[in-house]
Order: sequence, then structure tokens, then C-alpha cells
Amino acid sequence: MKINFLCFALSGTGGTETVLIKVLNFLCQKNEVVLYLPNEPHEKAWMAALDRRVVVKTLARSGRVSKLLFFLKALTQIHDNDKCVVLGANTIKLAYWLRRALRRHFEIISWIHFSLLNQKMFDPHNLLYADTHWAISTVIKNQLLELGVAPEKIKLVYNPIEHQQVITQDVQAKDTSLNLVYVGRIIFEGQKNIRELLTAVAEYQKNNKVRLDLYGTGADLAACQAYAAQLGISAALKWHGWVKAPWNNLAVVPAAVVLTSKYEGLPMVLLEAAARGIPAVTSRFDGYDDVLVEGVNGYSYETGNLTELVAAFKQLSRNQLEPQTVVSSINKFYSENYFENLESIIGDGRKITNE
Repeated sequence: MKINFLCFALSGTGGTETVLIKVLNFLCQKNEVVLYLPNEPHEKAWMAALDRRVVVKTLARSGRVSKLLFFLKALTQIHDNDKCVVLGANTIKLAYWLRRALRRHFEIISWIHFSLLNQKMFDPHNLLYADTHWAISTVIKNQLLELGVAPEKIKLVYNPIEHQQVITQDVQAKDTSLNLVYVGRIIFEGQKNIRELLTAVAEYQKNNKVRLDLYGTGADLAACQAYAAQLGISAALKWHGWVKAPWNNLAVVPAAVVLTSKYEGLPMVLLEAAARGIPAVTSRFDGYDDVLVEGVNGYSYETGNLTELVAAFKQLSRNQLEPQTVVSSINKFYSENYFENLESIIGDGRKITNE
């Protein structure tokens, strides 16, 4: 079977690249796999991690016309019984109409890695042109249903995570800090909502010792640092910037990873932490409970409820969650279970009539 992946422009440092490496390297063991990229990623190291059997085709030139011609050429090379997995909604519509014009019968599969609604990148109704939808979270599944996609066309696949060495932590003495870690883009008041995290740290620090290590960068870094100084918590924060493989380069063993996001697709940072036995404190964005099991692998709070967030910190400091229990709480995401499910879905492809 030939499986073609039509991607959007990638930077080379995001979570989508990580998932692509795992999925393509697995599928190429039994299938012909081709990846189409409409750009030359700025960071190319991730491409070296792809199996040599994965064929990668990139577009060196920029511009809408060049991109359109690139995808048109790619789609003409996809034939009956092939799979066409598309990561960009606008390309799905293009694939549908070209397939119809060429009177071919390959399956068009949407595989979107971010929220479908409340965004300005694409018209979500273009997703309706796909035959099958791989949903990486219950949030995306519910959004597809809201758009009018038939339930039988939606396959909940999640994203794969590898088993990791558990990071053990000594029981914290009463005079030690609560060590927290944040891994992700530095966005002050937008999606990542760092302002709320910093405000909660300041509130917790009034009566407790705390340390927050932040791994990541972004345009709002200076604004976040200025706000931290205004709150008087600069000494409790360590800004590490972008760090390759941050989980292998932690400055201290954290009691928890913290995520104060207003929205997420599938929060990979929570999975990456849980695989290492590190619990989470997270906001209750739509789909947070795909990963978080209250009191088992972490604690949650309602976005904007500072009192509840600080209470979660206190609960964490009083009740150290068992690392192996945290590891086991995400069993459905581990690669062996993920790929068993994905293989079943691919083998159960839809018959395309092209009507």
C-alpha cells in the first residue's frame, strides 16, 4: 500500500514533526510512504530521524502559485487504493476536486493537529471533503461532529508516546521548594496563558518556597520577565530558553509540569511528563481529561480561578503521586497500543465511489 502524507509548512521544531517521525517510521516497514512538504524546514535535524525508506519531497521555492503547483503534481501521483493523508484543511478540498476530475478512487484522510474552530488559518468546512478523519483528541472529534461529519467517519487515534526512564524524586522535606516546570512556547496572555502561571506562583510564594523552571522561547519572553519582576518572583524563576530534549536536561527534578493553557489539541507535554512519572497541574481546557486523571496523575483547575490553581500546588506539595501509577495512567498512548489501533484503522479504509 502507498500512503501519501501532504503536510503544511513546518519549522522543524514542533510537536507535529515528532509525531510524523514516529508514524512514518512505523508505517514504512510494511508500506510505501511518501511525505510532501511545501517548504524547506528551517531546522532539518528532525528529517534525519526519518527512516531511509520514507521518501521526502520538498518545495524549495515560496509563493502561493508554487505551493499550488507542488500539491497538484503530488496529487496526480496518487492512484486508486492509495491513501492520501492531509494535515492541512485547504489541501483536502483541492485533493477532493482533483480526485474527482481525474476519476480516481484514493482515500482522502484528514489528520489535523490543532483546534478546528476559533482560528483564522483555514475554513473548517473544507474538512468535510475528506472521506475519513483521524482525530488526535476528543476535542477535535467533537469539533468534527459539530461541523456535521458522520460519527462513523471519525477515528480517534490520539498521538503516540514512547516509554521513558522514570525520573525519581526524593520525598520533599518541609524546608525545600516546590519544584515546578513549564515546557512550551512563551505566550503571555494568549493560548499558553503564562501570565496566569506567574500570578499563581507569586500567590503561592507568599507562604511557601517555590521554584519554576521554564523551557521554551517566544515573542512574549520580555513581557513575561517584566511581569515576573513586577510580581517580585524573578529569583524563583529560571528561564532556560529553547532546549533540545528538555526532559533529558532538567535542571532539577520537578514535582510537576504545569500547563495553564486556554486551549490545546492534544497536550503532548503532559504525556511526555507522565511517561517519566512526572504528574501535572493543568487547566481544564477542552480535552484536558484525555490525559489527566484527577488525583492519579495530577490535578486540574478551572481557567482563571487563581485560588483553585494555588490549591492544586498545595495539594501537590502535600500528596506526592506515585511515579509508576502516573506512568501507567497513559497506557493507551504508548506506541505499541497506538500503532495497533492505527493499523486497524488503515486496514479498515473506506471504499471510494467518487460520486
